[in-house]
Amino acid sequence: MIPEALRTYGLGDIRFGYMCYTILAGILLMDTFPDPDICCKYLDKCQMDFVSFFMEWVKVSLEGVEVSKEVAKVAESRYGLINSLRFRMVDGSVLSDFPPNRIKVWTKLIGDWPTITSGGCRFMIQARSRFLSQMEVLRKLNFSWRFGLVLPEITQELRSYARFGISKREISRVVWTEEVPDSQGFELKRPESLVSPMLILNPEKTTCPQIMKFCTQNERVQKYAIWEWCRMNPNLIVNFIQRMARDKEFQTNYRPLYDGIRLIFWRIMNRPTIKVPFIDEEQDQLLRRQLLRQEAMVEKSRIEYEAYVKRADYLREVIGCEDKVERSRWREKLPQLPEWKLRRKRKRELRKQEIEEGERKMKKPRLAQGRRNKGAGGDTHGSSESEEEKSEPEMKEAYEGADEKVPKCKRIIGEKAKKKGKKRKSKGGAPTDLMRIIANTVDIENYEYPGKKLTE
Repeated sequence: MIPEALRTYGLGDIRFGYMCYTILAGILLMDTFPDPDICCKYLDKCQMDFVSFFMEWVKVSLEGVEVSKEVAKVAESRYGLINSLRFRMVDGSVLSDFPPNRIKVWTKLIGDWPTITSGGCRFMIQARSRFLSQMEVLRKLNFSWRFGLVLPEITQELRSYARFGISKREISRVVWTEEVPDSQGFELKRPESLVSPMLILNPEKTTCPQIMKFCTQNERVQKYAIWEWCRMNPNLIVNFIQRMARDKEFQTNYRPLYDGIRLIFWRIMNRPTIKVPFIDEEQDQLLRRQLLRQEAMVEKSRIEYEAYVKRADYLREVIGCEDKVERSRWREKLPQLPEWKLRRKRKRELRKQEIEEGERKMKKPRLAQGRRNKGAGGDTHGSSESEEEKSEPEMKEAYEGADEKVPKCKRIIGEKAKKKGKKRKSKGGAPTDLMRIIANTVDIENYEYPGKKLTE
């Protein structure tokens, strides 16, 4: 039996160790990653999961190291304290002269803000921007995390979300050493030296046009401006969602942000917020329709897979039959594919035929034009002269023995009359109706010579 006093001492020792671990772990986490929203957003996990991920890195990186008392005494910053961590030599005699590489990683994870005892990180945008570089450092380690966790790639969407859509150039101009007199506790504020202003929103009175006007005037993306307001005012998120429940204009404009706003509350408070039932129902119905489509595609894929398996089995049988089967007629007994697969194949063939036919039609006029040009010898006046020559023998027979000059055909006279009419119109603007009537009414057989000219 363990004595009662020893039992009490053992329980107290365990309790004290647990309290020290909890406090130190909380200080280290708050000093390294001040904003829980961007941390949970990156891993798509809850706060407890991110804490487990962080403490695993702490355990792995600090395993087997000791504090060099001489270096720790002269340390004046967190970087100096990190450099005081050394590993002992194999024989266990002395400590190493330099910290191990895994300890040097901590120098890249520490933020450029004061320690917890000096107030900690003061600005929200600074902590979120620093988080991106911290995760890049941890990703390059290629460390095998527990439970198969893989650090995802930092996308442009995550970068915009971390900075609330504010450009990197504007953030680089911020003075991080400015005073924050109205800060309470470890509350994260917005620096006054940041040029891009923050949205000021009253969930009870502000209208959608006012929010749109603010974003337009200040060149802010609306969703990032609202998300920044929600992150800086998590106690007003419930009021904003209640406004969405009763205001149709808010529902129409901010329905795409509904889930994002609720997730911000969940990441910060580690508990869910209120819901708007009919918005949730609409989202669920949309997802159900998509689910039905995907299930139908799964069923189609299964049927197609089975059809291809039967085809493969049939072809194996034909190959194995050797001389017992007429292999040139293997298509006759080949299992058919599903109807929709054949329909798609026919559509592709028809489309291909249409394209080929269109190309063929485009080629025909070009060939015919080339042949005409070749026959004409490239002379545009050759065709009219040949027509005149063809018409002249016929007219010669009609006027054989006459002294007068044989007139040209009616069509040639009409073309000349039209040309004259165009010339007159271009010079004096005279109408061409008279010339067109004369050209269409000339009777070549009863044409009398000598006499007055046709134009008179």
